[in-house]
Amino acid sequence: MSHPTRAPRARRVVWILLFGALVALRLPAMVEPAGSIVQLGFGPNIIPGELSFAVARVASSGTPDVFFDGDGQAVVTFPEESLTGNSDIARLDDGRYVIAGSSHGTVADPEAGLAMLLSDGSLDVSFDGDGFVIADFAEFDDEDWDGVAIDDAGGIIVAGATQSPRVGVVARYLTSGAVDAGFGTNGATLAPFEEQSE
Repeated sequence: MSHPTRAPRARRVVWILLFGALVALRLPAMVEPAGSIVQLGFGPNIIPGELSFAVARVASSGTPDVFFDGDGQAVVTFPEESLTGNSDIARLDDGRYVIAGSSHGTVADPEAGLAMLLSDGSLDVSFDGDGFVIADFAEFDDEDWDGVAIDDAGGIIVAGATQSPRVGVVARYLTSGAVDAGFGTNGATLAPFEEQSE
């Protein structure tokens, strides 16, 4: 079974001021089989000091898709976290969306996170009980997801890296939000990166 998850895709570059530093963010977009365009971006600060992320869906006509959360945009903030970053989005065959990124208490303390939305833009609370999964792998700390894809079996494949130690990570989740313990070691495969020298 093929999955039209990864193409065609584009990334829009947005500059934001984050904790006093100017940061370039490459926000993914994808075109769905029916022609709708789905774009990741940042939402309003629903709670002071929090940065939420948004998923927008535009109909093939170029107008906001009002069937998606009522106005064409869904805004999501990870629970109990002050900064949310999104890196990538994928679409399951049943029309749900999984968003991969990071959920931070601070910029220096990232945790890899996933969120699942239903096709109408609402949070899928059947995904790990509340719509969110924060990575919890004992082997490493300070992780961040950079990409997500759906494999031919319908599993959620995420890839990213950690900071301490510096390790590349590929993990597989089930659509229930549970880690696929049969993938790699306890659901993840670790690949150390060589430290770069100037």
